[in-house]
Amino acid sequence: MIVIRRRRRGGAVEPRHKRLLTWELAGSGFVFVVGALLHFAYEWCRCWTPLALFAAVNESVWEHLKLAFWPGLWFAAIEYPYLKADARNFLAAKAACLFVMPAFITAFFYGYTSALGDNVLAVDISSFLAAAVLGHLVSYQIMTRPELPRGIARAAGAGLAALALAFSLFTYVPPRIFLFEDGRTHEYGLDAYEPLFVDDDQGGVTP
Repeated sequence: MIVIRRRRRGGAVEPRHKRLLTWELAGSGFVFVVGALLHFAYEWCRCWTPLALFAAVNESVWEHLKLAFWPGLWFAAIEYPYLKADARNFLAAKAACLFVMPAFITAFFYGYTSALGDNVLAVDISSFLAAAVLGHLVSYQIMTRPELPRGIARAAGAGLAALALAFSLFTYVPPRIFLFEDGRTHEYGLDAYEPLFVDDDQGGVTP
């Protein structure tokens, strides 16, 4: 359960907590906007292979998880200098955020598509935004709790490193399982790329 922590007297949100909450909600917006841009960046940059590390190269679920992970990690690096004096458990909070977002997207996608039989673009976009908000609210909760044991911070760091390695590697050498399969081409990784926009006969571009 997400709780906005308040002072005992007067019920006002503590200034430190309000500052943390503002930053985390801003992080939700950052992930949503930058993730949306990364969805198209690979095609916009003419399939520049190094960009595939961060941008989606196909329509598999895995490639959409990258769109939440990398912007979330970048925002954590941006906010750290401003929050290090106020936030507790920063590394654990960011690790939780960066695990919660992909987990929510994956569970929600397979849950609703199994019920409906197909995906709906508006639902996918809404669930991406919901994942960004949920992940950053979880982060806020952890940053406003008492200090956690150092072992948790070490475990969080190791988990983040493993997740970053997976997102760095599996676009280029994807496992041949459903999570990495493009539903349109039934291919994996870079081999599954198919343009999102095509030139029409009049020289325009159509989706």
